[in-house]
Amino acid sequence: MKINGKIVEKAVILGMGISGQAAAELAAHNGIEIIAIDEKRVEIQFDETKAANRRIQLISEFKESALPNSDLIIISPGISDVSTLGKLASSSPAPVISELNFAALFAKKPILAITGTNGKTTVTEMTEMLLKNAISAGNIGHPLSKAVEDQEVDYIVAECSSFQLEKSPHFTPSAAAILNITSDHLDRYANFASYSAAKFNIFINIANIADMIINYNLISDWREWKKGGYTSSKRGPITFSATSREADIYSEGNVISFKAVGLGTFDISSSEISGNHNIENFMAATALASRVVTSRQLNEGVKFLLKNFRISPHRQEVICDIDGVKFVNDSKATNPDAVIAALNAFGGEHNICLIAGGLDKNMDFSIIKKESTKIKKAFLIGETKKILQKSWEPEISCEICASLENAVQKSKDLASKGDIILLSPGCASMDMFANYRDRGEKFCKIIHQSAD
Repeated sequence: MKINGKIVEKAVILGMGISGQAAAELAAHNGIEIIAIDEKRVEIQFDETKAANRRIQLISEFKESALPNSDLIIISPGISDVSTLGKLASSSPAPVISELNFAALFAKKPILAITGTNGKTTVTEMTEMLLKNAISAGNIGHPLSKAVEDQEVDYIVAECSSFQLEKSPHFTPSAAAILNITSDHLDRYANFASYSAAKFNIFINIANIADMIINYNLISDWREWKKGGYTSSKRGPITFSATSREADIYSEGNVISFKAVGLGTFDISSSEISGNHNIENFMAATALASRVVTSRQLNEGVKFLLKNFRISPHRQEVICDIDGVKFVNDSKATNPDAVIAALNAFGGEHNICLIAGGLDKNMDFSIIKKESTKIKKAFLIGETKKILQKSWEPEISCEICASLENAVQKSKDLASKGDIILLSPGCASMDMFANYRDRGEKFCKIIHQSAD
């Protein structure tokens, strides 16, 4: 393979997490000599069926002042520019690309790419279901470096985080969607504009505007990003919205018009798709799938999805109802906008006992105050508990809690019939839990134990 016109014979891979390991095996399988580096102590057994172990040199606990000479550096998404390895990569003469970019160079099947602050995983799952013979990859947990080797599928649906898109100058999906962009990961980015720019990288190599799918709310941002490009075109990207009929794909209640992508209208009232956020997720997935299949195939896919789609665990998941109090697990909500979506989905007049807090990503939580009439009281945990209290009071009544167990118990003590106890943290989980799944599972366990 070539990068910038130069044949790559030797590459350095930074970070031996799931994506780094997959990239190492993919590279070795394609004849590239690999030096795999991690700052932590790691012990990895590479796939011997690919003869990868003969081509990969693993260096753990790396502490050198410069990276080994190579033709290419492949960087894992968890390594930022300001980290030690990130700085070494930037100072190296070798080009630096993401694992996402590297893997896509080997793809023999069309890639449909999805990014956004919220809803990426749901849209990835929906798109995979619409296409039927597809595989999901990327930020969803299955590295793209693994997916590109699967020759039994017709399409690859890639969930792309801003971290993965940062260094992806050659990433060229067949079509791509930006779902939304709101405050998140400002512990990594200098400002919101930098975070937004990383998201828009998903479009940089797409030549056909109709292969760009974007939330109608972001159309002015798209025009600014293009800075006058495509001025001869009579139209922009395909837009979708659950709140504006100006969008190409729009809804009127539970009826969605897909005329812009060659379909008619669909009534979703009998499906599990509800709330503006999931309606827009469905719109985006359908628009994306429309770029690679016929109208007949898409029509069949939509009918199949409406009948079979189920919301994944930890995403506004209703756990149970105990004495008229409903418990909802929304542990996947790791930014303020996701919390607002949950409050809008379940909130009435001061009926939500909100459990929030976790790892601080330097986000703006003040926007949640506009939903204060839905919140009975907020029970705060984790690293951000005092930050949230300062940001929300006096508009939102808050109480600091020692643990998740403590927050659940205090919520139960306050809640009355008709109320909702909602775990929607608005923060990452790694200050107290292994990940958002661990947090959600512990929430469910606490609820079920207290009900016994």
